[in-house]
Amino acid sequence: GNPRTDDGAIDMAIKFGDVSGREAEVLEALLEMKSCNTRNALYWSAIPVHIHWKTGKLHSEIIQSNTNTRRWTSSKINLQQLESSYGGVRSVIKADPGYVFVSLDFSSQEVRQVADYSKDENLLGCYIGDNKRDTHSIVGARVAGVTYEEFMAMRKSEDKEIESKAAGIRRISKVVLFATLYGAAAGKISETLGIGEEEAQAYIDAIFGEFPEVKKWKSVSEDMAERLGYVTLAGGTKRHLAKLITSEDKWEASKALRQAGNARIQGAGANQVKTVMSKVWDSDLLDTTSLKWKFPCHDEVTFTVHPSDATSTIGRVHQMMTAKFLETVPSESSIGVGLNYGQLNELEKPLAALGVGFDSGVVQKAIDDLFA
Repeated sequence: GNPRTDDGAIDMAIKFGDVSGREAEVLEALLEMKSCNTRNALYWSAIPVHIHWKTGKLHSEIIQSNTNTRRWTSSKINLQQLESSYGGVRSVIKADPGYVFVSLDFSSQEVRQVADYSKDENLLGCYIGDNKRDTHSIVGARVAGVTYEEFMAMRKSEDKEIESKAAGIRRISKVVLFATLYGAAAGKISETLGIGEEEAQAYIDAIFGEFPEVKKWKSVSEDMAERLGYVTLAGGTKRHLAKLITSEDKWEASKALRQAGNARIQGAGANQVKTVMSKVWDSDLLDTTSLKWKFPCHDEVTFTVHPSDATSTIGRVHQMMTAKFLETVPSESSIGVGLNYGQLNELEKPLAALGVGFDSGVVQKAIDDLFA
């Protein structure tokens, strides 16, 4: 058969110093070649094939009811697999001449859902109240053995070595948090990040040490699935698991329990995006404004709009994004504007400086700058 390479094994060998020098260079080049081949197969060779002969545009399929988690699938081409690097492949998705491409993206959607489900006091404090804290820095501080305030000072330190160390700890904390929420254990996290299993476990312990109710919530979700045969999702839907739970295949049954918590996160996220889509459809936006709906992508919605009514239209959709959805935790949405999907001006920093989620002046200036 064809020779194959284990990307994870190669990556681990390089990170742990099992190979070095010329051997490491060759393996790194091999990984890069494989990555290039993957990207070529996913979109660079696929995009020309799927350009419509009459419109000259891509008309990708978005299927709303093809997954158990209620999330979308996409094909011809798969919009959800387009890498998000600035100026990358997403740049082929353009607004019509004279229009603005807009992206509204839920902020920390999955972690907010877990905070709302679990009612963990520390996690709720990251999103509610006057003294909100950064979730991943809370975990990072525990791993580093310092207070939250000391860790935040490390992140802002003028000493580049200290700043870099804190940034690295926070980055790993973020990855481990998401992996843990979806049921990954230390071994898998170790392999993914190229860190020791003991170090991975230390991050997991820090997460559950700071947010103890999250661990209990995962158990509650599994118990709900066993008792009822389904779990309830924010947004009023259910994920039915009875067939899997009662399977004589023990692996299938255990998989159902792992899916219990995962489904409550992913399904709620899909419900929230679909709620926004429904609100746009039920409103007069498609009839009375220049808004042209594009597509959802993960926890993001996209559309184009003419500069003449862009600010007011973005404001209305932003209100739909931030409307009450969860029981306790509020929703927030970032705003990005540009001439194409791959080169968006993210307005997070100027809006954060004002302490608001939306400001017509900031949005209007960003739009004006696109056509200056």
